[in-house]
Amino acid sequence: MNAIRFQSVAMLHWLWLLPILVALILFAATRRRSALRALIDAGLLERIRISVSPARRRAKSILALVGLGFLVIGLARPGWNPRAETIERRGRDVVFLLDVSKSMLAEDLAPNRMERAKLAIQDAVDRLAGDRVGLVVFAGTAIVKCPLTLDYGFFRLMLEDVSTDSISRGGTLIGDGIRKVLDDVFDDQEKQYKDIVLITDGEDHDSFPVEAADTAGKRGVRIIAIGLGDENEGRRIPVTDDQGRKTFLTHQGQEVWTKLDAHTLRKMVNATPGGKYLNVATGTIDLGQVYAELIATAEKKDLESATIKRYDEKFQIFLAIALILLGIDAGLSERRRIAPSSAALCACLLLLPSESHAVATGKLVRQGNEAFAKGDWNTARERFEEASVADPESAQISFNLGAVSYRQEDFAKALEHFSEASLRAKEPILAARAQYNMGNCAFRQAQRQKDSDLEKAIKECQASVSHYQGALRLDPGHQQASENIEVVRLFLKNLLDEQKRRQEEQQQKDEIGQKLKELIERQQTALNDNGRLATSRGPASDPAPADWQNGVKKLPGDQETLQADTADLLTKMQQRIQSTPPPPSTGTSPGNTPTPTPDPNTKLTAASQHVGAAVNEQGAALEPLRQQALSQAQPHQAKALEELVLALQELSNPPDPSNQNDKSDQNDKSDQNDKSDQNDKSDQSDKSDQSDKSDQSDKSDQNDKSDQSDKSDQSDKSDQDAQSDPSKSEDPDNQPQQAQAAPVNEQARDILDEEKENQRRRLPVAGGGRPVDKDW
Repeated sequence: MNAIRFQSVAMLHWLWLLPILVALILFAATRRRSALRALIDAGLLERIRISVSPARRRAKSILALVGLGFLVIGLARPGWNPRAETIERRGRDVVFLLDVSKSMLAEDLAPNRMERAKLAIQDAVDRLAGDRVGLVVFAGTAIVKCPLTLDYGFFRLMLEDVSTDSISRGGTLIGDGIRKVLDDVFDDQEKQYKDIVLITDGEDHDSFPVEAADTAGKRGVRIIAIGLGDENEGRRIPVTDDQGRKTFLTHQGQEVWTKLDAHTLRKMVNATPGGKYLNVATGTIDLGQVYAELIATAEKKDLESATIKRYDEKFQIFLAIALILLGIDAGLSERRRIAPSSAALCACLLLLPSESHAVATGKLVRQGNEAFAKGDWNTARERFEEASVADPESAQISFNLGAVSYRQEDFAKALEHFSEASLRAKEPILAARAQYNMGNCAFRQAQRQKDSDLEKAIKECQASVSHYQGALRLDPGHQQASENIEVVRLFLKNLLDEQKRRQEEQQQKDEIGQKLKELIERQQTALNDNGRLATSRGPASDPAPADWQNGVKKLPGDQETLQADTADLLTKMQQRIQSTPPPPSTGTSPGNTPTPTPDPNTKLTAASQHVGAAVNEQGAALEPLRQQALSQAQPHQAKALEELVLALQELSNPPDPSNQNDKSDQNDKSDQNDKSDQNDKSDQSDKSDQSDKSDQSDKSDQNDKSDQSDKSDQSDKSDQDAQSDPSKSEDPDNQPQQAQAAPVNEQARDILDEEKENQRRRLPVAGGGRPVDKDW
């Protein structure tokens, strides 16, 4: 045996406590003797000493001290017999080259191009397996934010800190970014195993990106380009002015419109071996899938290898000695007449498994299964909770409680129970099913919150995808989880589109509202001027003062200008109403009827009607003003002012909550067709199958396990037949024909095709702008 090596040397510092314990024991013995002499008669003290054995007391102290010493040594993980082992890592070098120019603030991807790109990179990093990863950002110049590393936590920290302020110099120099990666990140020793994932809108500012890509190709570096943004009309770049208000970037007095330059990006990837261009445009980025298809399957290299010494750990020996010594100490009595084995016997009895305890737990679970099969959720919950008190660490019981909460539509509580089951599960299959049902719960909560709290619904969707991915990691063959990821991501895309639509609608409302306030103020001024002049004329027989005549002559011109500005606003509002496409449906009802989203133009249409009435009243006031019949013009001016105020109030009023409630009620039924209802398939595994392990503890009734499963399955099926709501069924295939007005098990591909058709039918929103010189 060679020299002993401790793997946790810091634990040995606890040995310094042993001398302190020895001192405390000696001090306690001295104080005990002094107290006895002071309180007890000498004759009686001698009789007490006869019943107490000082040798036993000393032996107990020594056993405890030595046992603690061996315990500390065992916790320090001693080992010997070293042997050499070589550890190797294989992977590729992947550098994310991210555009941080101001054009990445464009909001054709919600919330903007920059944040969507960062989320996509995070998704890809979550799926890395042994690859080194780096981060380079560029705008008017390029900097290395993270060199090649296997420390994914550090990479995420650097990625989180990235923004358009990461580089002070404006512009978009893609070629400089590629050259920065080639010169400062990659080495020239190997001409393969290297990838650059370029994420940009492709709007380069004369940095010769194609030539830089050609250089990368000669060095064996592959470029995978992700193109973001609208390739046709472009989008304005939002910025914040000095007063903190949101506005748009201008250059030489004109608004800047940024467009995706897909042509340049295609030429770049074609210059590298195996290069790939992915035109995301304004769609959804899935870099995790890109990694799985293009990078993870590519040829890998040996990243590093190291030879380490491994020792045979022998901590078990020291811990066993410590437990033996401490056990003897616990069983040894200080008194001569008390058998030392009684305490040890009690301890052994406590360690024996309780047969009756296991039988009671299995019975409660079995009763809960029977109640669940009958649809008696309250009774099932009571039995499972009683079983949980008896066996609080059971993953199966936690899973059962989650399934009951899900059936009672308490998705937050169900999520909590499934999370406990996932953490406690020892079998990967059970953990995968718990993760899958957590994804279902999160998606259900997102459906509930999409009308009341859109931001929270988006977070719940992201959590749902994460849970489904966790289920796939534990059980790669879980087909429903992979299908549900597609559906949830489509639902998430709709939520992000709705968020973007609301932001644009609110911005337009603010602009129209601001213009209405200006028109109201001007109309009020015109009305006041009319009233002031009408009351200051004096007797008709007297000649009119010159200033009065000038004021009266000015009134028609001011009113006519005001009418023209009001008519211009009306035209813009009508154009906006005509150019806004009808809102997409958010689901289907049991009759397969689309559930429409409330029309965002309802308020705008009502407001435009008031503005149109105001234009008419302003026109009616013009002729009396031209004829200097001021009193006849005042009613028309007052009515125009009233209509403008009503238009502003119409825009400012919140939407009717009753409509939202109706929509929410429909969603609970319409979402029956979502693929996420596959959770009910998982729930088939629910009560009967999961409880079987607990039932195994029932020593007296081994046959109840299979019997119970059969009964529970039959009850489940009959329960399904009684369901009128397809979303509550455990298996769509068991539904009666008359209950299937809409397909319950709708395929993800059908949903995706429907979304593509909806996008094709949408009318394009007016936009565009003349290109200007670039510094963004």
